[in-house]
Order: sequence, then structure tokens, then C-alpha cells
Amino acid sequence: MDTGKAAHQKQRHEYDSERRLTAQAVLERPAGMAQHLAQPRAHDVTGATLDPTDAPAPNEQTDRLVGANEAARFLGIHRSTLHQAVKNGVITPDLTTQGGHFRFSRATLDAFAVRIAREPVTTLSELLPELTATLGAPDGRRALCLKAYERIAHALPDLTVFAVLGLKLHARSLLDLEVVASVGFPDWYLPELIANVERKDYEVKHVLRTLRPRYFEDTSAAEMRASTRSLARRGALHALAIIPLTQDGEARGVLAVGSLHARKFRTPDVAFLQNTADELAIALACHDYMDSARAQILTSGALMREALRLRADSYPAEQPAERIAPLVALLREATGANAVYLTAPAVNLAPPSDETRALMRQVSRRDPTATMRWGPPGAEATAIATLAPLNTRANLVVTAEWTSEIIRQQEFEALLYVFAAASAIALGLDGSARKAVRVSGRRAISTVPAVPVASLR
Repeated sequence: MDTGKAAHQKQRHEYDSERRLTAQAVLERPAGMAQHLAQPRAHDVTGATLDPTDAPAPNEQTDRLVGANEAARFLGIHRSTLHQAVKNGVITPDLTTQGGHFRFSRATLDAFAVRIAREPVTTLSELLPELTATLGAPDGRRALCLKAYERIAHALPDLTVFAVLGLKLHARSLLDLEVVASVGFPDWYLPELIANVERKDYEVKHVLRTLRPRYFEDTSAAEMRASTRSLARRGALHALAIIPLTQDGEARGVLAVGSLHARKFRTPDVAFLQNTADELAIALACHDYMDSARAQILTSGALMREALRLRADSYPAEQPAERIAPLVALLREATGANAVYLTAPAVNLAPPSDETRALMRQVSRRDPTATMRWGPPGAEATAIATLAPLNTRANLVVTAEWTSEIIRQQEFEALLYVFAAASAIALGLDGSARKAVRVSGRRAISTVPAVPVASLR
């Protein structure tokens, strides 16, 4: 038992050591080395691309061996890092002299150079620490995305085209997108994509709906939708990757990277890009939460202030729709709802559809919120109903309808409840009128005005 545990710990230690060495080599490498090695060549050895003219002939192999100092300079790392890599088996020298000195061939160094230039170091988290610096900043989301671009450009320098598309703050559907940050795309590319994403069959649409990434190593030959191929051809993009940004199983947007040349997305590249997308999704979700909470507070405050103003104004009791019309306008602007309805004692602004009326009858004080969807795919309608108990035994029920997808359902439910409370205040259904009547009645009992004690002198 102890022997097996010790062997497992040793194996784990060796694996962690190898990852740390690779990470250290990545951090020590010069920026130009990865870009040079990323250029396509004729031969591939364990992920390395070599020029056949650089490969030494068999009888010249020993003449081309170099020592540790020259090998470390070629790799752009410290000699001690190279020695530790040899000790842990990360790189194997072609020859070890009787004095214990290492000798390396050009092929061995090229293979290891490409490995440290391209292998993703998933244990290095670089985006989430930046969150504290960008959270709450006016342009924090864009700054965070540009940090992600710097990370990608350092690891995969041939991916010179970068964009993050995110859902708008009050997005009505998964396709209600905005450009958070972009580098390298033509000025017309992303605006045209966003303007036509609902109408045309773009790959972005399917990535958002299926939450599955798409990698195209050569856009001229890969199987892809014609609309995306046309955009890529006009934008001179020969390689493209579209990765969903997800949080809690829901789409937050997409990360798109591309190259002006055809390239292979190897397993390490895919793992690195996915890791970056996962961190970016978490960080952007934090930004979205802060922005959403701020907007929800502002909308709630505006609804309550408007309700108090409307209660002070004089509206005929038989015109409740006109009285709460400003509140309806505020809610529709904040949520994108197509219609808002309300029922309360002596007030009946019921919806015309049978589905929504049935939903309003479904809610109760025990289950104050309910949601219903109906209609064929592509023309689906959604309604949310919520109940606000009044000071009497009666209830006020409000509902809102959308003819598109609802992305922020919990936020809309909360705003709908605030709207219900504001409507009760504006319509005088919160009990304030009865309190005023009781107070005025008590005052009317005494017909002799109270005399201040000071006036008795």
C-alpha cells in the first residue's frame, strides 16, 4: 500500500517537474523565437517543423553536435534550465561525454524549441489575476480581452487575427451580439457579421447554439457554411477558430482567432485556446454580473421614483393604463419586452392571448413566478408572470411577453417584481390611501384645535 502510494507520488512529482520546466522554458524564451519556429517548413517531427537542408547527414551528425552553452543560447533559455530538463528526461542529449558534458544535435534542439514555443502551459493562469484591475473600469471588458490576445500572440504568434464577441447587456437573444475587442480584422468584417447573423447561416450562430468549437485549418478547402467561407475569403483569412465562451452551461459569446495563412490546429493548440476561452468566460461573466447589477439598481430606482411621482399626479381612477404607461415604458426599455399586462382589484389590463392569461392565473402567493413558452421553432414566444401581494388579501399580477429568446431570465423576473410594486404605488393599491383615510377620520373626531402649551401664557 505504502509502496504503491510512494510510486504514485513519485510519478506525479516527475510529471509536475516536467510541466514546470516546460513552463519555465516558455517564459524564458525570446519572443522572436516562437514566431520564427511557427513558419511552415517541409517536415514535421513531433510537432517540430524542420528544413531538410538543415538536417545533417548521418556521417556529419557528430560534427554538428553542440554543447550545453550553445544549445541554451539557441533555445533562448538559461543553461541551468536546460540541465534540469535533461535531468528530468524532458530532453535527451545525443551524446554525453566521459566528463559528463552534454552534446545536442540540431534536430533535437529544433524539436524541443518548437515544444516550448507552442505547448500550452495550462497551469499558468494569467487572465483571472487581471480581473481585479479591470473590474469596474469603464473599458474593463475590452482591456481584459486584449490581455487574452497578448497571451495568445505570445504562444501562437501566427494567429494575428483576434476578436471577442459578447452578448449585449440587455440581449434579447443569443444572437444579440456586440464587439468587445478585436485585433487584425478588417473594419467591415465584424459589423457585417453582427448585422446579418440572424439572417445568414454563419458558423458563429451554430457555435453559440451548440456550444461546440469549430476549427478550420484551411478555409478554402474545409467544410464550412458558405456565408462564413465568403466572409473569410473577402477578409483574407485562411485559418479560423471559433470557440464558445460559456459559463454555467450558457453562452456568453465567442472567441475567434485566425491566421492569414493555412495552419494546423494541433492538440496542444486546441487545449491552449480552450483554456484561454474558459478563463476569459469566467472573467467576462464577472464583468457582466457587475454591469447587470448596476443597471438593475438604476432601473429599479427609476421605477420607484416614477411611481411616487405618478401617485402624486391626478389621473382619473378609470384610466389605470394611462397612469402606469411611464412605468411600462421603463420596463420595456430595460428588458426588451414586447408587451406588459397587469391585473389587480378594479384594474384589468389583461393580455389578449389565452396562453398569457392562463399563465397569470397560474401564479399564487406560494409560487409567485411562472414562465411559459409557446409557438413553433423560430417564432417562439415567452412570457413571465409574477405576483405581488397587496396589503389586503388581494393580489396584483403582472406579466411581460417577448417574441425572442430570454437570456437574463432571473434579472427580468426581479425587475418584473419591482415593476409590480411600483404599479401598486402608482395606482394607490399599496394601502396608503386607506391609511390616509383612517388618519383623517381620527383627526375629525376632535373639533377643538389643539392649543400649544406656550400659548396658554
